[in-house]
Amino acid sequence: MGEPIASLQFLTQDLPSQTHIGLAKVVLDAGVRWIQYRTKAKLTQEMLVEAEKIKLLCCEYQSRLIINDNVFVAKEVDADGVHLGESDMPVSEARIRLGTNKIIGATVHSIFDLERLKDESIDYFGLGPFRYTSTKENIKTPIGLQGLKQVVNYTLKHAIHTPIVAIGGILVSDLKDIFRTKIHGVAVAGAISMANNQELAVKEFLSAFERRYDGLLANS
Repeated sequence: MGEPIASLQFLTQDLPSQTHIGLAKVVLDAGVRWIQYRTKAKLTQEMLVEAEKIKLLCCEYQSRLIINDNVFVAKEVDADGVHLGESDMPVSEARIRLGTNKIIGATVHSIFDLERLKDESIDYFGLGPFRYTSTKENIKTPIGLQGLKQVVNYTLKHAIHTPIVAIGGILVSDLKDIFRTKIHGVAVAGAISMANNQELAVKEFLSAFERRYDGLLANS
């Protein structure tokens, strides 16, 4: 399975030309090992069918499956965990329903949000949005690079060790600056799913992470 909390996470999205299952297969083939199944257009029964098929793919590729928002679906398909937004089920209730061995991620937009949630049973924070993105409705004001720096520096200063993953319109060209903030990783949707060559887009992100681990990208 690799890292407990992957530093490169992929979010599926509702597309007219490709299914969530198809998207998952492409990025898993290309080397991604963390899929967040995210749909805003399907009923629960449809979600269960798709999520179960994506779960089988993730098992085949020894990858993690996280369900966005829906704790019921996450539990029914025995996903690896759930990612919760600020209007979703409270973390404490999700933890009771899913148990201690499942991953729970939570969205934060600021230091205030982080402080409010830092003592909850959360395995990672999704911090953003980095910039405006068409993949999310009712988007908050982007926090940009400075916002990322402020939150990450705050966690370092106050010994908050929960991994932070940046999200929201992130491009591969942003990674050099994002890595300099010492953030754990990034979650990506449109930069891969909307690319002309999705496999190549994945490879470009993975290559950037390889250079980060080799100490080349963030220090250049």
